[in-house]
Amino acid sequence: MTTAIKFMSVWTCLAAAIACTHAGFHRLQPVGQDRFIHCAGQDPAAFHQYTAFMANGTDGNSSPAVMMTYTGLSDFNSLGAGLAWANGLISILDNVSAAHANNQGKMLLPQIGLALPHGSDLDFVANSTKYDTAVHEFAKALVALRREAFVRIGYEFNGNWNDYPADAYIAAFRKIVAPWPPTVARIWDGACDAYGPGRLNFSAWYPGDDVVDWWGINIFGSQNDDPSRETGGSCPQCKCTTDFIAAAQLASYPVVIGESTPRNRGTLDSAAYAIKHTTTGLCLGVNGSVSDPGASLELVDCASKATAGSANAWFLAANTITSTALVNIDGLCVAVSNMSPTPGTPSVTWTCGSGVDKVWSVTHSGGLRNGMGTCLAPATTGKAVVTAACDESATQSWSLYKLSNTDAQSTWKTWYEPYLSLAHGPTVQMGCYIDWNWRDHSNHDGQNWYNWGDGRVESSASTYIGSRWRTSMSSENVINLMDNATVCSLLHC
Repeated sequence: MTTAIKFMSVWTCLAAAIACTHAGFHRLQPVGQDRFIHCAGQDPAAFHQYTAFMANGTDGNSSPAVMMTYTGLSDFNSLGAGLAWANGLISILDNVSAAHANNQGKMLLPQIGLALPHGSDLDFVANSTKYDTAVHEFAKALVALRREAFVRIGYEFNGNWNDYPADAYIAAFRKIVAPWPPTVARIWDGACDAYGPGRLNFSAWYPGDDVVDWWGINIFGSQNDDPSRETGGSCPQCKCTTDFIAAAQLASYPVVIGESTPRNRGTLDSAAYAIKHTTTGLCLGVNGSVSDPGASLELVDCASKATAGSANAWFLAANTITSTALVNIDGLCVAVSNMSPTPGTPSVTWTCGSGVDKVWSVTHSGGLRNGMGTCLAPATTGKAVVTAACDESATQSWSLYKLSNTDAQSTWKTWYEPYLSLAHGPTVQMGCYIDWNWRDHSNHDGQNWYNWGDGRVESSASTYIGSRWRTSMSSENVINLMDNATVCSLLHC
């Protein structure tokens, strides 16, 4: 018997056992099987930028109804911690809504990822009093929010990175949710990216149909994920994802896509290119791969430095009919220091915009000429890249070679369209999109997300995907930000 058959048979047995008990609606499940709750994150700053973009489309206001946030059970292990946390989250939710004129007076709901203690420490949640204060303080926090909430308990419960023993997870889940108010939807959230023996036997972590309202799965990968891995990838159309959703449908459970981003692809309009200098054979790069504006440009080794996912991979974003902006993975553009038209001025990265120093066209000999009329060239000494008077010489000649094929059209076709197909289906009734430039958060958060791409739909270099995503989220079946009474009528509050 193959792994796939074993996997599906486990789900079929689990789903059949509980299907007859859940023919009605679950907590905060939308009225109508075709309804889909729009959710995004995954931090206040990113959510604010995303909402500003989604609130002002030509198709109307498509601001998300739910904001992602994260916390850990261990953060509540002191008296008063629950109320303090709830007050802080209320302030964030209300301020994000009030910041946009189209959204004032509306009720933003949270989707909370609750991390649990790892490894053997998880046993102490259910089998000792060590975390009793935390359990009750978090329950108090949910009451103090004064609004409905979705909570993913021990999200990605089967992930080897979490190391949640199955029996301890089940016991902890049941104890944690016991004191919760009925305004909270309890989500059982798994991961198709998990790997290792038994990690895809999701049912081993199942806490019981009496304490679960939604099933959750996270979508990150693309069709190109390594098929040799036990998971087969976490893409929208991958077998692990579709099997999970099919099992939920058989069991009459709604599904939330708890986290999602087009990993290793991003949203930028063009494929990634290296820009190679003709006479030296070196490539245009950022000094030290610095991700902040103002970094100087220099010549770097193409093979080791100008690679897909690095700061030295460049995307072409149309600026005018005849010129292009050169944008890297940090969302920064090739520019001229202080917009100086003087030859010999250093070339730098800078925030993208319509400045004449950031628009580039190709000359007859392969030179790169900016809107001020100077061309990109190596300095006479060292590896710095500066501007020079355009002369059509070989020393000013550059060529492009493609590092990846992740242009916006193919990303939309292979990731967004399958994702939206799930959203328009009868079972997936909420999706949470992570609107992040992942490399930026790797730099600041110490995580290994450098090659995940720029997933921001509002980026000036993401016009193809951004416009289509905003239109998709404004369709009639999508539940966006509304006043509290309307939301409650749709979610069985």
